[in-house]
Amino acid sequence: MSHNAVNVGRYEISTSSGTRLKKLVRVALDEGHIWPAFQPIVDLQSGAITSFEILARWGSADTAISPAVFIPVLEINGAIDVLLEGLVEVACRTAARWPGGFSLAFNVSPIQLNCEHSAERILTTARSSGFPTSRLEMEITETSMILNSAAAVANLKVMERAGITISIDDFGSGYSNPERLKLHRFHNLKIDRCFIAGVDKIAAQRRTVEAMIGLGHALCMKVLGEGVETKGEARTLREMGCDLGQGWLFGKPTNAASAEDLVLACEASRRVCAIPA
Repeated sequence: MSHNAVNVGRYEISTSSGTRLKKLVRVALDEGHIWPAFQPIVDLQSGAITSFEILARWGSADTAISPAVFIPVLEINGAIDVLLEGLVEVACRTAARWPGGFSLAFNVSPIQLNCEHSAERILTTARSSGFPTSRLEMEITETSMILNSAAAVANLKVMERAGITISIDDFGSGYSNPERLKLHRFHNLKIDRCFIAGVDKIAAQRRTVEAMIGLGHALCMKVLGEGVETKGEARTLREMGCDLGQGWLFGKPTNAASAEDLVLACEASRRVCAIPA
């Protein structure tokens, strides 16, 4: 194996062959070696699950390789679009069978956002699964906004016309500039986990998060806190008026079967992952 390759089980993903890598990704998706993990997103006021974020996993549930390892390789080789479209297809087909009106959120990298017609391909994939596109959420980073190419603008407009919710992911981790939030109609602002950890204990951090929540609400966006791991963090975010939460406190990324069990429990009780008072 070359120093530019990563081993995933019986697969070797190398930075030397884009065409071969695209084929490998398709095979891994078809065989279930690449699969979507579902992490719940919770309404901090009611405690109910509102949506799930789709996260890529490669390998078995116990030994899956980190996306931080294989996604950069796929991006370099131009195979990231194959991964995203495959994940969206599998996740949408799975969630289309679930009761309730849960949404699915997926990440689009700067490379994908700046690729011509990527939005049309994603929409075509989602529509073929029978999942309503109005229940899809596309997450992009601040880095994507910096590029602001003609292709990126066109892709955002296509998504907007399809009724897809558009979120700013990991807000505060990049080159933050509130002016960029005015460039397009964004619906959600996801505050990066680095600001959420310890927000209930560190006064300066709390003031920063309060300002971010105020900014999001001033721009008519819902605000989500990422990486919520403790009851204290969840309670503090709720007290500050943060709308949504995501993190291990509410549920780790899990496979489709476990996610469906969570959905069924939610439908039965109408209140899952309730936040302690």
